[in-house]
Amino acid sequence: TEEQREIVEQVLREQRTLLILDNLETVDDESLLDFLHELPQPTKALVTTRHRIDVARAIRLTGMEHDDALGLINQESMRKDVALHQEEQEDLWGRTGGMPLAIVWSIGLMGLGGSVESVLRRLSSGQNDIARFCFEESVTKIRGRSAHRLLLALALFDADVSRPILGEVAGLGEDTYGRDQGLAELLQLSLVNKEGDRFDLLPLTRTYALEDLARSPELEQELRNRWVTHLTELARPYGGLHWRWRDRRWLRQEGKHFDTLADWSLQEARPDVLLLLLPALLYYYDLMGRWADALSLGKIGLDYAHLIQDGESILFTAQFMSWILNHQGRIHEAASYGAS
Repeated sequence: TEEQREIVEQVLREQRTLLILDNLETVDDESLLDFLHELPQPTKALVTTRHRIDVARAIRLTGMEHDDALGLINQESMRKDVALHQEEQEDLWGRTGGMPLAIVWSIGLMGLGGSVESVLRRLSSGQNDIARFCFEESVTKIRGRSAHRLLLALALFDADVSRPILGEVAGLGEDTYGRDQGLAELLQLSLVNKEGDRFDLLPLTRTYALEDLARSPELEQELRNRWVTHLTELARPYGGLHWRWRDRRWLRQEGKHFDTLADWSLQEARPDVLLLLLPALLYYYDLMGRWADALSLGKIGLDYAHLIQDGESILFTAQFMSWILNHQGRIHEAASYGAS
């Protein structure tokens, strides 16, 4: 046994060799890991693992791009003799986030007799077989720690979010060390995606995390309250009767979170939350050229404002809508809002 490594290293020095190790996260032999770090020249190693490791060069794999994912869907559909319409292919790509394993698994189920509708519906359940296979072991490792709170908080956002906002919603705003360590752990376990200093989840990961969160009602209520409170606080500087253009670059980047919260407030019948968000959200819609959305949500906001007799919201929203309609040449409609 003592001579084995020496013999192996001698053989590897005598020829060009590529070692391929799949699923390295399943290996707990420290001597193998040491061996990989000290490979004899000219040997090279290609390692796949769901967990990030310290290596010479890492190639981070995320969801496949749209066209590549559709190519895989078509290839697997032909192999499994499954007929998918274009809309169904797009739906499969969207629900899997381009994750190849989820695509192949889903089409495999369809090939075994599962209806397209039922398989796509199962993808929206965070407790389906593929989600458990991909995430359960990793989530078990972090349960009850800061990394777990960050994962569950991130699931509340529909789009990438900054480190400070995520830390506040997770309740780690003042504990920047715990926040950063938790995010590093999530990255190591490949549970989150990072671009720059912003974090996001694949659709399948978000669905799994939301169902995991639903099993802890008290924690869900806490994180949801933090989410609402922090986003409404971020929106507050845009309120008031006068136009308050703040940091347009910031609003362009973070305004999408106001959009998500506004949808939630409508679903949950929370006009108080919607009216707090409305000025910032109308500015965001204007900045993004989404005037139709601004008019649509403005009408809903006006109805709520009249219902609770919120004069400031009525005046601000009516003026904003009148301004948009004037720019669209809809003078008579603009005048009716101006009169209100």
